[in-house]
Amino acid sequence: MDWRAWCSAIRNLRRNRGFRAIVAAIALVIGSIFLILFWNHPAPPLFRGIIVAVGVGYSLMAFAAWAFYSKQILRDVRLEMNRRGAKLCLECGYDVSALQPAERCPECGKLPEGLIAVDSHPDN
Repeated sequence: MDWRAWCSAIRNLRRNRGFRAIVAAIALVIGSIFLILFWNHPAPPLFRGIIVAVGVGYSLMAFAAWAFYSKQILRDVRLEMNRRGAKLCLECGYDVSALQPAERCPECGKLPEGLIAVDSHPDN
């Protein structure tokens, strides 16, 4: 893969989704602090259950945000690669250069919608 496509995708991520990534990181830190500080705290079972639920909930929320953003980064990289001339499926990264424009990706079954715009450009 071209390193410039990665740079462009990371730039887009920072510009459009940076605030959400910061919120997810803060949620992970808060959840971790709750779990570390209150794990062995002598408290009633209900209070301990609330602490564990809050800690695990924040941590799971941060993990879900990380999973979403990592998929979005890869999609942005594939989109940038398609703009530069490579023909990749935006969902799975399969090379769809041999497929017809209306054919589905054999790997994931999605229509390569990003490639139709690239193929119809007059400069290509």
